[in-house]
Amino acid sequence: MSSIWDCSQVEPLAEDRFRWTVPEGWQQGRGVFGGLVFAAVVRAMRACEPDATRVPRSLHASLPAPTLPGTAEIRVRPLRRGSKLTALSADVIQGDRPTGTATLTLAGPRSSGPTGLQQPPTDALAAGLVPRVQVPSPPAPQFTQNAAFHPVSGVPYSGGEPLALGWVGWDHPPEALGYEELAAMADIWWPAGTIEQTQFTAVATVAFALDWLLPPSQVAPPLLYRARTEGASQGYAVEDRELWAPDGRLVALNRQTIAWI
Repeated sequence: MSSIWDCSQVEPLAEDRFRWTVPEGWQQGRGVFGGLVFAAVVRAMRACEPDATRVPRSLHASLPAPTLPGTAEIRVRPLRRGSKLTALSADVIQGDRPTGTATLTLAGPRSSGPTGLQQPPTDALAAGLVPRVQVPSPPAPQFTQNAAFHPVSGVPYSGGEPLALGWVGWDHPPEALGYEELAAMADIWWPAGTIEQTQFTAVATVAFALDWLLPPSQVAPPLLYRARTEGASQGYAVEDRELWAPDGRLVALNRQTIAWI
């Protein structure tokens, strides 16, 4: 099985258009899992930014349809390029319809700003890496076989509190962790909302927002993952997710809207 780095590579067709070969083996239902789509889209948009000091800061994406294994085209549009910040948008196209859409903000570092207030999961960080658990597929989606799960608490469909905690990495780690791989890592754990359920139900991410807080070059998987359901109604749940470095630094924040199908 290829790594997340291999599977999210894109081929330039023009200055603002890219071909993506969508792989088998990463499905969640009919389409590939959203994290892989986000990784490919970020890779295409980064290729359209000539200034290497402007790195991804924030991604907002939605998945209106499944992206199927085969071939997709990613079309990038510049929204604005200011003196310090670039904003881009992109669509993933299969056939005649978009299967994903995203906006990405890239910017260089600034000399001042606030300090983070988020409290790390200190007990889990102090305990360190716990044993890996093999997630059976089925019932788990096929793409989970590409990840290394080290759960601390929160078993799906156990009827427990909707709070997930554990270490996560890749079964075939990339040579170096990039912004694209971090986007996929934020999406690869099971939703916290499935923990309070007692029967299997298919779920799908319909909206995704990610903020990168550390350069990927400063961290290496496995990373500590924490997620909780913030609210739910009418078959939709809003979930907040975090990725933490082993030394207690916050790597990324992610909010998702998840549909129960």
